[in-house]
Amino acid sequence: MKTPDFTALKREIGEGKTGTWLCSGTGLHPNPRYWKYDWWVFHKDSPIDGHAFLKDPYRLSTKEAHDLIQMIEASQGLCWLYNVRRPRLDPGNTPFDPLHPRWDGIEWAPAYDDDPDVPMNGHK
Repeated sequence: MKTPDFTALKREIGEGKTGTWLCSGTGLHPNPRYWKYDWWVFHKDSPIDGHAFLKDPYRLSTKEAHDLIQMIEASQGLCWLYNVRRPRLDPGNTPFDPLHPRWDGIEWAPAYDDDPDVPMNGHK
């Protein structure tokens, strides 16, 4: 994983790189009711860098990340994209058994219908 780093980002900007570069994460599952994605968009105006950037205070919803990326790309900027996915806790409507040992210690996402985030192409 490429660590959010202002020095490295500045170097890439100086090399003429623009757009969005996935540094760590996964693609979106086609069923938004199974997984919730949390996003971090690192760019020249991010409040901090390093692993501290990839913490809750800087976590974005899918819609918030999309909107920020659009603004950065519109200005010919560069951003690094990070995401994690969390299973949704919605017994009977997802394939996940919350009692299975695989999920010990996992941070569950709310059920899709209980998720207050604004949808973006169906994902919240």
